[in-house]
Amino acid sequence: MSNLAVTADPALYRHIVVDNGSTDDTRRVCARFGVERAHNLDNVGIAQALNQCVPMLEPGQCFMKLDDDLIFFDAGWMRAMLRVLAGEPSVGGVAVPRLGREADQLCGPVVASTGPWVVDSGESWWTNAALYRYEAMRDLGSFYQPGLYGYEDVLTGVRLRALGWRTVYLASYRVRHEGEWEDSREDRQYREWKLTNRTRTNVKTLVSKFQSGARAAHIPLEAARVD
Repeated sequence: MSNLAVTADPALYRHIVVDNGSTDDTRRVCARFGVERAHNLDNVGIAQALNQCVPMLEPGQCFMKLDDDLIFFDAGWMRAMLRVLAGEPSVGGVAVPRLGREADQLCGPVVASTGPWVVDSGESWWTNAALYRYEAMRDLGSFYQPGLYGYEDVLTGVRLRALGWRTVYLASYRVRHEGEWEDSREDRQYREWKLTNRTRTNVKTLVSKFQSGARAAHIPLEAARVD
């Protein structure tokens, strides 16, 4: 998140980096920039890493999941997302669409608007930049990742909608995902974990089970291993 501080007001957020058992210089970088760091002894997966931060949420606050390789183009996106949640009580999660599939196919071109341009996601909610309402996170309980990689947002959207919340895009903004499935840029330890745990073939089955009510939308929070 190299441009987070210059495109979002630091007074709006608390920045926490979850170090998922990395072997690089994450600790040094976090210390240099004064960013909070939660450290796992092992790679516990994306969902469990997020779950470490969920208990820190208090009523009136929101929870935002950001990948570490996103680039926002315009300032003000975070404040605009907060305004969407404040003005749309039925929305449990709002996302800034990535350049590519959801920006071009689901949201269309950017248009001039005097206010935020909100687009309901329907069944397709692919995002690396999602802001969740406190009440929606309370209803969810936790993020869920049964060996999945790259589908935690899709499944979270399905669960939110099963609980009666809307999931939307704030299509007035765009974000670029620098690491779009580029295995060559990944740490070897992380790549091995991902290849072992990714279950792309059965994600549709999991989604359909949540949609049909075969699985509970609320999943209790599980503790992650920390040092």
